[in-house]
Amino acid sequence: MIELLKYYRKIGKIQKMRGDNLEKWHFNKMKTMVTYTYENVEYYHKLYEDAGFHPSVLKKPEDLEKIPVADKDDYRCVPLEKRVSSAKKARKIIRLSTSGSSGKPLTLLSDTAELAKQRVKWFYAMGKYGYSPFDLIVHIFRSGTSQSEPIWSKFGIFRREIISVLEPPQKIFKKVREFNPDILVANRSFFLMMIDEFLKQGVNIRPKFIINIGEVLYPKDYEKIVSYFGVPILNIYSSVECGNIAYTCPEGNRLHLHHESIFINYFRDTEKVIITNYENYVCPFVNYDLGDIAKISFGDCCCGLSSPYISKISGKDNDFIYLKDGTRIWYQFFNVVVKSFDEVNQFKIVQHRDGSIDVLVKLFECAKPSADREALANGIKQKLAINLKHEQVSVRFVDEIPLGPSGKLQSVESSFRPKRGDEIEA
Repeated sequence: MIELLKYYRKIGKIQKMRGDNLEKWHFNKMKTMVTYTYENVEYYHKLYEDAGFHPSVLKKPEDLEKIPVADKDDYRCVPLEKRVSSAKKARKIIRLSTSGSSGKPLTLLSDTAELAKQRVKWFYAMGKYGYSPFDLIVHIFRSGTSQSEPIWSKFGIFRREIISVLEPPQKIFKKVREFNPDILVANRSFFLMMIDEFLKQGVNIRPKFIINIGEVLYPKDYEKIVSYFGVPILNIYSSVECGNIAYTCPEGNRLHLHHESIFINYFRDTEKVIITNYENYVCPFVNYDLGDIAKISFGDCCCGLSSPYISKISGKDNDFIYLKDGTRIWYQFFNVVVKSFDEVNQFKIVQHRDGSIDVLVKLFECAKPSADREALANGIKQKLAINLKHEQVSVRFVDEIPLGPSGKLQSVESSFRPKRGDEIEA
């Protein structure tokens, strides 16, 4: 607990750094991480050797642009054991998986120490918006509610309820009403879907603030969400690979980077998010192409910070799937179901104009010879039947997943809309 309190104070201290001091901080941390991965992680050692790079060339901050980029697609194809450090003696290894919002889930490892620090980062950001340990947090999340209840929640502090995205939408909405949370955590598309339903029902909930995570929050959607809830929005930019990357301040609504734990390599002439996680020594991510586009800007904020921040970000958008009775199914449901099968490398859900649904699946190369495709297809359809009992669903195995109309990868794409579009029920 003492170490976590120290980390909380460290966040505030590093956040206030500016100019040469912050640059020196990042340079020293990056040199440490690059040297560590060169010596202890097979994937990075090979990446550096193949590029003719050695950590000893890092003499000044500008040299950080010389570090080879870890391509996300290449990284995913490397066996997990080659991405894990041979040196780190973790207290407890935790297996994680990305959300697969692009249809490309990724499995990685962390430990309890890093995950504890990630929770501290949540508390730090929420504290800016008036969070109290007595507040009830409700999180619409990929996992269910099987997590053990923390002992302190019995005393009414640090309470959190998780609602699984696998549940039918109407059950999720009912639970949100019943919990009546002080803080509600979800992403933009869920908030918009929930607001439409609650407006029809005449339901009003008033948390202290809400947290948008996992999706870009566009201005028009920001206005709609604020108009309904009438409370501030804490916008958190995060990834499973690096945890919380940036958070908005309530004063200036700027996305301030968590400089104490991550570094986006702004020495490279690109708006790609090339990121390093300073805290994960089990399965490191160093100069890793996250697959997002963001603009790093410099300047003073009215909240008092002067460190680099994210002024613009482009993520990935996904559709809802519409059932013929009008129900909307959130894309996260499909991400959770399909990526639960280890053989799946990449996937895409395509709903056609007649309402039928194709599940396009690309298998890992190593899975092709032995995978029982018929059994895999039946397993996927069986799990999807939780919410798609009466829909026409087919599973097709493909060599490549097509891009969406925008030219980006989308895990869910729909061309179908119910005839009574103004009577959609969730």
